[in-house]
Amino acid sequence: MVSKIEVLILKTLRNDGPKLTGSEIRKATNMQLKKGSCYTILMRLKEKGWIKTGGNMYFTIYTITKEGIREIKKWDREHRILLEL
Repeated sequence: MVSKIEVLILKTLRNDGPKLTGSEIRKATNMQLKKGSCYTILMRLKEKGWIKTGGNMYFTIYTITKEGIREIKKWDREHRILLEL
């Protein structure tokens, strides 16, 4: 199951990306996420295989994967059906 914040972060990476740092993601989502909360969500998305990381010892770059894009499409499809009921 995907949380709304996970979908929001995935959509942010898809639309504003393709490569963003954690602080850029926090700013782009316009949410009052603390660094620790955002990092936890990003690590959960990485474990699921929906994002990948890169960068260097000073910052981490997050990129959405094909699996992440598929998950967004699946989430949109499921919620479109619910809205039609």
